[in-house]
Amino acid sequence: PKTAVPKARSQPSSPKPAVSTSPKTKQGATSSRQPQRQIFSPSQRKTLPYSLDDRVSRRKLIQILGFTGGGIGTILLGRALYQVDSSTSDFTPTAPPLTATDFQQTSIQVITVNEKGETVSDEPKDAYVFEESVGDIILDLVPIQGGSFLMGSPDGEGDDDERPQYEVTVQPFLMGRYEVTQVQWKEVVKMTRIERALKADPSSFKGDNRPVESVTWEDAIEFCQRLSVHTGREYRLPSEAEWEYACRAGTTTPFHFGTTITPDVANYRGTSSYGSGPKGEYREQTIDVGSFPANAFGLHDMHGNVWEWCLDHWHVNYKEAPKDGSAWLSTDDNASRLLRGGSWRFGPDSCRSAARFRYARDFRNLNVGFRVVCDSSWTL
Repeated sequence: PKTAVPKARSQPSSPKPAVSTSPKTKQGATSSRQPQRQIFSPSQRKTLPYSLDDRVSRRKLIQILGFTGGGIGTILLGRALYQVDSSTSDFTPTAPPLTATDFQQTSIQVITVNEKGETVSDEPKDAYVFEESVGDIILDLVPIQGGSFLMGSPDGEGDDDERPQYEVTVQPFLMGRYEVTQVQWKEVVKMTRIERALKADPSSFKGDNRPVESVTWEDAIEFCQRLSVHTGREYRLPSEAEWEYACRAGTTTPFHFGTTITPDVANYRGTSSYGSGPKGEYREQTIDVGSFPANAFGLHDMHGNVWEWCLDHWHVNYKEAPKDGSAWLSTDDNASRLLRGGSWRFGPDSCRSAARFRYARDFRNLNVGFRVVCDSSWTL
């Protein structure tokens, strides 16, 4: 597909859609419905490791584990490791809290499909976006209100690594409206190196508005570190629980738009079908972000296009998984890292909301990209 290259924005204000339900950002738009006021501060994340005030070195982690011999020491170790892996363990936010005036109101179209993949509902919905200035381009963030949900797949859907289902409570956060694009990547690459060098143009499929791909988990961490220093706000990868909560957007079906998937609503290997859904186009490459309708939270491309890195280490199932929405880490820093969302190259089953995948932290492939999460106090 042809790729439109904007001059200033990293995402098109009116992206060329694969269907006719593309949102358009309305500057200064108002709504007759008054939004519910919500105040969120990272200090509310009392159960999350990255909110701890004390920064712990890896040497100190070993001492903790040695003195305690496991038990609470293992918990402390996991929490401190989360700080190291969260990409900004030594970062102190300097930007002021976000207020309602920092958010733009936009209208999105939320679709629902039936078991045959036919659109049965196409409803307009208000959404809010914060536009983070990153050099000469924009990074769109969507406020995700916290809540509880059932994580994983029920019997009869997915694989054993997606079970047992369990309830998770997630705190509010801000999430990238789109997968990180190539133009955003190039802008951040110009910023001062924190821990590692980044390739200026790693992607195989070129296009400013296409998602950056062929980036490792370590690259994504470096990206978040640089972005944090530049903006004064803490950026990181999402935890696996945050990702699934954001993808589902209140739904319990295999996909946020229903019980099946079609190439009209996502970019994946369309020559395969899911359930009673149809087969269709296999594009064989990434496409521009925002080419399909958003979910009810206002997030695009949560199914397909590229796999998205998460903070978590790989575990074979959800037994003993944390229930507070935090990343689940092991003591093995070389453990495989989690990815979510499926990709253009994978079949529909891999694109489900609960589907999980893993790669080594230094693995790069044209299937793999990421989106960011921002920890910032906000009022809406």
